[in-house]
Amino acid sequence: MTAQGADSGLQTDTRPFTEVAVGLVFDAQGRVLMGQRPAGKAYAGWWEFPGGKIEARETVDAALARELEEELGIRIAASFPWVLREHSYEHARVRLHFRRVFKFSGQPEGREGQAFAWCNARAIEVEPLLPAALPLLPWLALPRTLVLEEFRSNPAVRVLKACDLDSEGPLSSETRLVVRCSSAEDVSRAQAAHQVDAILLEPDAGCLASSLLERVSAPAYIHESQVARFLASFAQTSPLPEVHQLAQGVWREA
Repeated sequence: MTAQGADSGLQTDTRPFTEVAVGLVFDAQGRVLMGQRPAGKAYAGWWEFPGGKIEARETVDAALARELEEELGIRIAASFPWVLREHSYEHARVRLHFRRVFKFSGQPEGREGQAFAWCNARAIEVEPLLPAALPLLPWLALPRTLVLEEFRSNPAVRVLKACDLDSEGPLSSETRLVVRCSSAEDVSRAQAAHQVDAILLEPDAGCLASSLLERVSAPAYIHESQVARFLASFAQTSPLPEVHQLAQGVWREA
């Protein structure tokens, strides 16, 4: 993992990683599901995105599906990679594989006696939150469309117009730290050098997008010219996927 996706203290921690699958489960209103850690566990009473340890020879998506059913009684048909983070706690050094879930069956229930809550994804109010979850909060508020208006010299600061795919106009104009990447090497260099808000995958990176999404440490956007190609690459595992499920959204130049 690169420096960008690592939290403080991690570089001096030599303990082996515990691999963890974490779910951002959204309901039809766009709210995200939060769970409170039960008594008897480290950080009892703190709030987190649900999930759990990945067992030996278990894939990330299978682990997340199992954990969500065991902990909350919901069944998911698919989950989609979002970001990868690493964090050092007093009790463990963890690598967190965050995946997003948009469809599920059943009603959540605290099968381990834990509380849970549906929260506005852009203004999560439950607290305290686990430290590893805090860096994700600004990313949850990112829009579905980024428009590149101006390029400045390195570091890769651009002035972007932020829009929702469903809206008729821009939500805001602001400066974000983003990086345009056309290869896995570009992504690695960007994450090591900058605290980026988003990764913009160049048109030439279309064939790499699906593999890159499994290891990026910031939300990734697909260039609008590559949307059809990108969706087609997921068609076998996810019938009729949508861009905002598989990536943060799309980007284009003004």
